[in-house]
Amino acid sequence: MQALDWNGDGLIDFYSASRLYINQGNWKFKNIRQSVGLPELFDEGFKIFDYNNDGLLDFLYMHPNYGPVLYVNHDGYFSKESPAFENGYCREAFGLNVADINGDSYEDVLAGGGYNESGGLAQPKLFVYQSGRYKSSGFVDGFYGWSDLVSVGV
Repeated sequence: MQALDWNGDGLIDFYSASRLYINQGNWKFKNIRQSVGLPELFDEGFKIFDYNNDGLLDFLYMHPNYGPVLYVNHDGYFSKESPAFENGYCREAFGLNVADINGDSYEDVLAGGGYNESGGLAQPKLFVYQSGRYKSSGFVDGFYGWSDLVSVGV
């Protein structure tokens, strides 16, 4: 779950379980997920952040079989950015986090490990923002296992 003022009206809205709830005041909330183009899907984590520094909040989901999936906000309506990640293979991956690792003012993505193509444990992956796409970085090479690195944050 993430709480934020999605529409800038001063009321706290929230996102949880594939639903974006807009606070209408007086403890009334309306799910607007479908009307803004967000998918209803199972995820192993998500982040809401401004991926391209355009002032609009975007959605990043950790799909358990495909890895990170990015939905970009185009003035209130979302579309899947494809392909946003290179070398993004992650099977049964759990968790993700975003932070500006390299100081370029764009958020980078750290994705949990899971399994690799051979069925062995996969390393967490650091994807660095470059020209509108995320490119795999060797920064976390040598860290194996589940999402412990992601859980403590960056």
